[in-house]
Formats: sequence, structure tokens, C-alpha cells
Amino acid sequence: MGYGAKGVMTLGQETDIAGEEMLNMQHLEASPDGKFVLLVETERSEWGVQQQTCYRMPAQRLIELIRKEGERMDG
Repeated sequence: MGYGAKGVMTLGQETDIAGEEMLNMQHLEASPDGKFVLLVETERSEWGVQQQTCYRMPAQRLIELIRKEGERMDG
């Protein structure tokens, strides 16, 4: 069986009090070759400076972790 990641999924987002500007966001996205899943965290400081931190994991490893740590839902 071949494994390959595709697409983007937002996990969480925090906006300012007015709900106008994004302060923090986390999303998962596939690497260009589909072999890795990337967790991208974007943070904006009160001065408007934006910083991104990226973590990568093989798609197969993420599947193993979810199977091990996740709650099984049959049906």
C-alpha cells in the first residue's frame, strides 16, 4: 500500500477581540511530494510581526500515531 498526503486542514485559529486579524493558526498540509505531513504554526505578535514554525512527520508515522493514540470509532 502506498501512502501519500494531500491537501490542507486548519486545526485551530485565534483572532483578535474584534475578530478581524488572525493572531495564531495551526494547520496540517502535505509536503509537495506527499511523503510528509507538515504542521505549520503561524503566530503574529502585537507589533504585527509574523513567524511561522513548521514540523514534519512521515505520513505513515502519523497514521501509526492516530491508530495507537486515537479513539477507535467503528461503523
